Amino acid sequence: MVYFVHVYSRGLNKPIYVNQMKRLLLPLLAFFFVSQFANAQLKFTFVSPSNDQIKIKNFGSSTINISTYRLCALFEYVNLSQGTVSIISGDFNLSPNEEVHFTWASSTGFNPTSSDLGLFLPSGSFGSAANMVDFVQYGGAGQGREGVANTAGLWTAGTFLIGTGPWYYIGDGSASGITQWSANFNVTTTFLVNMQDQTISPNGVHIAGSFQGWNPASTPMTDANTDGVYEYTATVTSNTVIEYKFLNGNTWGTQELVPNACGIDDNNGGNNRLHNSGLLNSVTDTVCFSSCTNCIPVAPPLQVNVTFLVNMQNETVSPNGVHVAGSFQGWNPTTSQMTDANTDG
Repeated sequence: MVYFVHVYSRGLNKPIYVNQMKRLLLPLLAFFFVSQFANAQLKFTFVSPSNDQIKIKNFGSSTINISTYRLCALFEYVNLSQGTVSIISGDFNLSPNEEVHFTWASSTGFNPTSSDLGLFLPSGSFGSAANMVDFVQYGGAGQGREGVANTAGLWTAGTFLIGTGPWYYIGDGSASGITQWSANFNVTTTFLVNMQDQTISPNGVHIAGSFQGWNPASTPMTDANTDGVYEYTATVTSNTVIEYKFLNGNTWGTQELVPNACGIDDNNGGNNRLHNSGLLNSVTDTVCFSSCTNCIPVAPPLQVNVTFLVNMQNETVSPNGVHVAGSFQGWNPTTSQMTDANTDG
């Protein structure tokens, strides 16, 4: 049986069947959901009210032009293409993983003390959760469009960022809300230790520290180029002091003895190393295991030629020839045949 609805297309005096409507509506619905998903991948990543600065990043997989999107702060509104918005770096046609950095010279809304900040689609009511793309709130609760953000699932009512900023989005683009924001942000730190003077444990070389819960077995280091220097790269919070130490093994008791000159008391009779993660990705200085400095390079053994001589004039030379064997060639009696080029015996 074929079902149909009595909906007539303009200019045609016949009904549109359900399967025809599905062919018409499905592409529209698909476009709608793709658009909504794409917009959900836009996030504020940096908010600095003291100098009017904002960053927005596209965490999605397709390009989104946000030049006509709108901001709202304490019911003050602006279109991103208006003159009070000035780009510092990037542009509003955001490719995947691209970020734009700009200023908004608002009147009173985006202020240094307390406000909300919402990102909205180019059109539609500011009171509709469906039109809100992202939201952040600082200095106090219940401001501006907090209720809309709560309905949209972008912010929990009653929560707000504390302090004067700037604040950084530390999420991966899949989540929103106050737990995804910090006065710091993530950077990477690469730790290096030279193990040339050590016999490497069968359990490998590890690092343990405040950044990974002081677990001696969970963080192995690697020496990809076999130069004796082991490394491990960790994602850590910016501008944070990290305490750590290296282990030639994967249990306590195999850790290095960090000298007083470059360590801090670990309250267990030894010392920990220190590193400040800073504001940029960083690499520690290479240190020798249990030392403050790098290992003294070991020069490769000097290669020289040694000529072995033996006079065989009083001997009857074997049909198999004369050979030499020794520690330099593994004591093999057949591999190192000697010669008498001038037949002087």
